[in-house]
Formats: sequence, C-alpha cells, structure tokens
Amino acid sequence: MIKRSLLALTSLFALAPAQAIDWHVGVGAFDALEDRSLFEPRDGARGETGVTAVAGLQFGRGFGIEAAWADLGELERSNIADAGYLTEGDLWSLGLTWTTQSGTLRPYVKAGLFQREEDGSVLTIAGPRRVTDDDSGWMAEAGARWHLSDLFAVRAGYAHYDFDRGSDGSVQVVAELHFQ
Repeated sequence: MIKRSLLALTSLFALAPAQAIDWHVGVGAFDALEDRSLFEPRDGARGETGVTAVAGLQFGRGFGIEAAWADLGELERSNIADAGYLTEGDLWSLGLTWTTQSGTLRPYVKAGLFQREEDGSVLTIAGPRRVTDDDSGWMAEAGARWHLSDLFAVRAGYAHYDFDRGSDGSVQVVAELHFQ
C-alpha cells in the first residue's frame, strides 16, 4: 500500500505546477529503532544508526505531503543459550505535513502511515532459521526546520512509529534542498 502511494506521489510531482508548491528532497540520519524487535519490545536487541531519504511538496497555507524511506540497519540480539537473532530492515512512510511559511526557524508536524520489512536469521537449538517480519501502522513526527537559505534547510525532530509489538521513536536530523 505504501509503495503504491509513493507512486501516486511521484505522479503528483509530475502534474503539479512548479510555481504553486515548494518541493523538497533530503537525506539524514536517526537513532536506532531497537524496539522493532521480532519478539517483544525492549528484549535487549542492539540496533544501528539508520539513514533516511525524504521527498515532499508543500502546497499553500503550509500543508503538504511527504514520502520517506529509511534503512533501519542491523538489529541484533546476542546469543543466549542457543538463541538470538540478526535482522536488517527498511521502512517506508507517507504522511501529511504542516509547517509555518515564514521565518528562519519553522516548526513542522507530519502524520501518516508506515510499512516496515525486516529480513534475517534466528539462532535456535536446531540451528539458524531464516525469518521475515512485516509491519505497518501509524507514524507521527514533530520538530523544527531551520532555513539557512531559500535552497537549503536543516530539520531536526522526533519520529514515532506504532509497531505491532510496541512502539518506538527516534531523534532524526535531515539536510534538505528546497525548490519552488
């Protein structure tokens, strides 16, 4: 569902008049989402810092839409009595956004849906076993965007995801290019 929505967003990019919207693309990093565990939240798994890419557009009055992809990195639970796991995952999100339209420092919010896919292996007494995990749900983000110029902005915020086995969030920083 999220990937089809991203395709629809790309179509909007192609059809929308350039002078009526503010386009942005960006790349950034975020804290590990360690509670996306295969088993139970807070099971002691260690995650890596993730990377993200975003693309969005803002219509009049500060409202917009944004798609994001995140490489969640590895999530590892050490072997304890012949048990443990190692997975890697991707997360896609699509959300509605709002931000103020003037000033150098502009607050923003985003609310939408995410789709997460995780692949890896679990160590069992019988040996390693391949696992996959898919998850989808609600996400929200809030923070501030610092416009250093009309073209370049840096945003910092907190993104929260409602995973099936609990929820998790992280601080993220994204460098953005804006086009009008």
